[in-house]
Amino acid sequence: MRWYEAQSVGLANRFRAAVDRGFDEVENYPLLYSRIAGDSSIRFRQVGKFPYLLLYRLVASSPEVLRLVHSASDPANWLSGLEET
Repeated sequence: MRWYEAQSVGLANRFRAAVDRGFDEVENYPLLYSRIAGDSSIRFRQVGKFPYLLLYRLVASSPEVLRLVHSASDPANWLSGLEET
């Protein structure tokens, strides 16, 4: 957030709004978004025009957001440290 605040007036607010929209859409349409290759239980949704992805899985048909990751980061690290359920 601080990086976006330093770049442009209002950019951090636009980022936060895009993340909030992402949460809403994942909650309302959890099956709409693609699965991560190699892990069929994890799905992702891009955060607006920003280079971030919301990673989530379905638990008892409800989405559980796991984390927000930068899309340029190593996909092998996206799920590290998450406990299996």
